[in-house]
Amino acid sequence: MRSILLLLAVLAIASSILVFTWFKDGLLLGTAESQISFYNLSRFHSQVKGAWSDTNSGLGFANGIVTAYSPTFFALSLLEKIGVANYIIEAGLFWFFLVVSGVGITLFTREFFPHIGRKYLVVAVIFYWFNSISLVNIWNRFLYNYIAFWALLPLVSAFYIKGLQKQNFYYVSVVGITCAVFSLGLSNPVFNIILWFIFTYFTLFKFITVKTTKERIFSLSFIAINLIYFSLVNLWWIGQVVRSLFIGKYSEELSSFFQFDVSLSTLTASSKTLGDLTYLFRLFHGPFFTTPQIEWPKLFSMPAAVVIEFLVSAVILIFIFQARKNINVLALAVLFFLSLYFAKGNNPPFGELFQFLFINISPLQFFRNPFEKFGFITLLAAVPLLAAGLEGLLSKFQKKLHLAVYTATLFIIVALYGYPFWSGLVFTGFFPPTDNYSVGYKVKVPQYYEQANNWLKFQGNNFRFIGFPFSGQGVTYNWEKGYQGIETSMWLFDTPHIMSSTTILYFDKVADQLEELFVSKPKFYEVMNVLNAKYLLIRSDVDIYERKMRDPQTIQKIAMDKSKKGELVKTLSFGKLEFWENPFWTDKSLYVTGNLMDVSPTVQLKDFTFSEASSAGTAISNISYLDDLVNLRVIHPDDLKNPERKPGYYKFDIKNSGKYELISDKLSEPGDILVDGVRLQGNPVLREDGRWSYGELNLTEGLHTVIINISYSGNLTTLSDDKNSFTVLNINPFSKYLVSFDYSTLQEKKLVISFDNDQKEKGKIRPYHMKDLTTTTLDRFESFNDLFEARSTASALNIYFWPDLDNLKVKNMNVRELMLPDLVLINKLEDRINKTPNLSYDKISPSRYNIRIENSLNPFVVVFSSIFNSGWQLSYPDGTKVEKHFLTNSFANGWLIDRLGDFDLNLEYSLQNDLDKDSLISQFALISGLIITLWVLFKKIL
Repeated sequence: MRSILLLLAVLAIASSILVFTWFKDGLLLGTAESQISFYNLSRFHSQVKGAWSDTNSGLGFANGIVTAYSPTFFALSLLEKIGVANYIIEAGLFWFFLVVSGVGITLFTREFFPHIGRKYLVVAVIFYWFNSISLVNIWNRFLYNYIAFWALLPLVSAFYIKGLQKQNFYYVSVVGITCAVFSLGLSNPVFNIILWFIFTYFTLFKFITVKTTKERIFSLSFIAINLIYFSLVNLWWIGQVVRSLFIGKYSEELSSFFQFDVSLSTLTASSKTLGDLTYLFRLFHGPFFTTPQIEWPKLFSMPAAVVIEFLVSAVILIFIFQARKNINVLALAVLFFLSLYFAKGNNPPFGELFQFLFINISPLQFFRNPFEKFGFITLLAAVPLLAAGLEGLLSKFQKKLHLAVYTATLFIIVALYGYPFWSGLVFTGFFPPTDNYSVGYKVKVPQYYEQANNWLKFQGNNFRFIGFPFSGQGVTYNWEKGYQGIETSMWLFDTPHIMSSTTILYFDKVADQLEELFVSKPKFYEVMNVLNAKYLLIRSDVDIYERKMRDPQTIQKIAMDKSKKGELVKTLSFGKLEFWENPFWTDKSLYVTGNLMDVSPTVQLKDFTFSEASSAGTAISNISYLDDLVNLRVIHPDDLKNPERKPGYYKFDIKNSGKYELISDKLSEPGDILVDGVRLQGNPVLREDGRWSYGELNLTEGLHTVIINISYSGNLTTLSDDKNSFTVLNINPFSKYLVSFDYSTLQEKKLVISFDNDQKEKGKIRPYHMKDLTTTTLDRFESFNDLFEARSTASALNIYFWPDLDNLKVKNMNVRELMLPDLVLINKLEDRINKTPNLSYDKISPSRYNIRIENSLNPFVVVFSSIFNSGWQLSYPDGTKVEKHFLTNSFANGWLIDRLGDFDLNLEYSLQNDLDKDSLISQFALISGLIITLWVLFKKIL
């Protein structure tokens, strides 16, 4: 007992010193997918505790396995509520993980080597903490669930093996309770697979190596009962995952993740860069250390460091060979070599088998980066072997030499592997501002975010806002202590909002259109209305060059232009945050409509910017049972994404004969347009929405072809003052440009195309596009032509020649925009205007609403403006479900209601009811297990 208490004291002190060095500045740490979750723990917990989050993504999100975060962040939020500083809470969690991991690897090592000396247990702990796998894959990766699983794995594995060895079912409850407490570490499907792979491996090893039938039966019974109890105590999140598999459309979300071609190419690429055997036997993340963009990782590629890294594996391999008849060594050795095989992916040797399994077993596609995932197992198997191997090696030395080598070993581990930890460099990255050692992952959120959040909360809780600029799902903030990683605004604001794009089914297609519509289309407020967005936020504290975002000043100018037209109203500014109000906003969280716009082939947000769309306001796509409610049809060309499609050729699939208005966003001469081979006559008319109308066409059902002569704009270039470059200002960032000129050069040169928001590296621009110019003879000119696509977030482009203009002559420089119009056909059904009833609602929670309908005179549609999910169910008070549930507005939920008069409706996310029930079962199982555990411990004490 004394030795155990002493070890705990050492672990606690060492962990305290380490954590103090990380948090001594009193700042949070945050980056990557973990974002800055500790900025507001209560907010984080409120969004992960339920089956549905109305803030995540901005349009709602089914939490699924994310609910496994809930217990940890509930406990942490309680500390926040009593006034503990958030950075201290984060530091405390890291301290806890370090201590638990140290205890866990100690117990795990002793299970295999019960007589190992205490000082070699110290080696095991120190090396489990400080090694290149935990350095890169765990701590530098900076994902809380990764760190939690790293701490959990040796501890729960030790408990499981103890139960196997002692043939004692008591450890079932210990294993289950431990996993429930560390549910954060199981919030990734991969970690559950790894955990049960390890349990299964040791069970099968035991089954094979024991001699009696009784022992074999126990081994199988033990893992089966563990699986049952594990499922019960974790049912609250397991139930969410399992039931999600049976919700309609979920398979589409899975298929977006399991894209075979992408998964296989990712596997192959990561296997080539990380699966080299010389890296694996050094427990080494190759690219991180061999091609770093910051200096400190180069330490691990120095010759002395490489020798030490190989010595670690040498100690392990020599020990395995010498103790190969020891059954415990054999168990760890096989696991060690298996982990190395899987970690190398489809690299040779025998990579074909791994690839075969990867292709044919879909869950294995979670292991697209096998080194990152199987590295957990490699580390678990290697550490006890290293500690025992070192003890065996040093036991052959004389006492003084023994002590000297042991001390040197500890020093090397702490000085080499531990250096990035105790120096804090482990929390630095390759990209600004994390590549600044004084910043790294430290984050200090400006005070104006709290002010803006408080103001938004005062405006109500029934709206969203849209924030510009954004580009994809990443962001870099230019704060005093900045942030780089996945957009973290979800934890900065309580109000739902869209400020990034990520691959959530339906959401990404909405988010990816927003800036284009704001910049290039009129009536953006109609798009805001569809998304129930009351405000537009323009932020000026992001690094637009690092993320290639649109310049906030450009967005502000566009907002000002819209405000002059009465489409936006400037409201308030907080620091570098500027809010603009949508003057046409009305609450569309839940609303009703009797008039629909039918869009083919799919609904796009730009459909709501047509003048005629206001009479419909809600869009569907090809739903036959809603035909009676349709009063507007919008037909887009159905082959725009076909790479073989010729520019200027459009095919329209007409499903209903009638009169269709041909509309274009660009002006063309009527004689340049052919419809089914007939040249259009008459002059185009400028519409209210800024588009051009080419009149009505009588079109029958079937395919119709529109051909338009492609033209280019005039020359757009302006020669710079230094005459070294050509500039085009106010470009259309969603268009293509043709650059052409004549040149003569005696030296090899490059044409460089750069945009105003090109990424900068160490102060130098990384240009968007470069083309080689071949050499010519003296005064002989060659013609150059190149068609390129503009960056969608740019405002201006610059053309110059690299490295200089020496011995280069250029004339007739032209940059012209390809005038490729966006065509659409519109069919108005003016005699179909249906009356809409009145709707009021009460929001009980993010997953429950009570709805009141009054004065229903005809069939109508209820629209819920949250991400479409078949788990949402609309029902009458008697429990009768509304069966006709469909996608509307390209992202939202719609239901067809045919009941008349006044009545109530209940809207619920069905998985929330299941979560409530499953949580009770898990709580009962957990309490029962605790009682059993405490009773057994009490009996032992007596």
